[in-house]
Amino acid sequence: MDFATLFIDKGGMRKNIPGFSESFSFAELGFWGEYSFFDFALYNIRTESKYIVCEKELRKNINSILQKWDEKTADYILYSSDFDSVNDFINKIEEDILIIYTINFAAVTKENSIINEVENYLKSNEKGIEKISVDSIPVDVYITDRQYLLKQIESMKNRIPAGTAVFDYITDEILETGFDRIADIDGEILFNSSAGQFFENNISLISEKKSAFMESFLRLTPPPVEKESFIGKKGEVLNSIISSNSRIDGYVENSVIFSNVTVKRNAEVINSVIMSGNQIGKNVTIENTLILPNYKQTGSNSNIQDKSVIGGKSRKLSNSDYPEQINNGITVLGMNSSIPVKFSAESGSLIGADIPAARLKEIGKIKKSGSVL
Repeated sequence: MDFATLFIDKGGMRKNIPGFSESFSFAELGFWGEYSFFDFALYNIRTESKYIVCEKELRKNINSILQKWDEKTADYILYSSDFDSVNDFINKIEEDILIIYTINFAAVTKENSIINEVENYLKSNEKGIEKISVDSIPVDVYITDRQYLLKQIESMKNRIPAGTAVFDYITDEILETGFDRIADIDGEILFNSSAGQFFENNISLISEKKSAFMESFLRLTPPPVEKESFIGKKGEVLNSIISSNSRIDGYVENSVIFSNVTVKRNAEVINSVIMSGNQIGKNVTIENTLILPNYKQTGSNSNIQDKSVIGGKSRKLSNSDYPEQINNGITVLGMNSSIPVKFSAESGSLIGADIPAARLKEIGKIKKSGSVL
């Protein structure tokens, strides 16, 4: 059986999920501390022939993930390529069947289940496009005949506006809206729809009731390249995961701390998920909160500044603007959060991505279920 996999890292948030910046690499987005969405993609599909569709600046980090899996450097094509380049690229692929996997979700599937579905696709003798769902939830994974896809691309050639990325049309116009059938496979969705789902399924890693799918992923996935973390003399950690290259001088309980995070003296982090790059200042209190990654360089300064209070004990509140996204009392601080001294964001509140500290300083406080967007 000859088939190849196209892993597509489109960049940016395709769904209306608050807190994420407009443009970032989903393939590199962290989950469970030091794993990436690309780790989940490689776990779900292990094929010898693979191609990466992304922009050039992402290749270095994606290559490092491939090397962790003992994979050779993959063949690349730019996501922004024009029609002729995309057509030539797909024509040069030798395999007859393509698995097209857009990396914008995290799931753990039953071992070889997607590969087995390729066999079912071949047996059916139907040349159309098949969409995959995991535990009855549709995801952006498709199986198609390469020649069939080429014909579909050719048919849309004259409809593509000048300067438009052809892969936008392939994913949005051919695959997402033009699939012929759905095939469901066993597995567990970890993130596909909401900030609340992202929070809950990161916190689940410290639960004693890990699912069989989670256990399988952790057992069979190459471990992250670890850098030593440091817990200071006055630091205390209870029932939490502290990822590499982080420093804890405060109190952390029932939380997942990603890599390159600092929790300074007398700060408290309880039942929260603190993603990479965040620097938590002195005497800060954080509870029931998801803090998305901080990609801004802060040096020794804290982007969550001293004496700020984020979140709270309430488990019943939902955000007024995004009640289906942010509920059960969690608070969400968006990517590149910059929180001023003594700022307060109460339970159920939301601070959008890239909100400057000066704007928050003028507000002083976000009340329960409120938002700053």
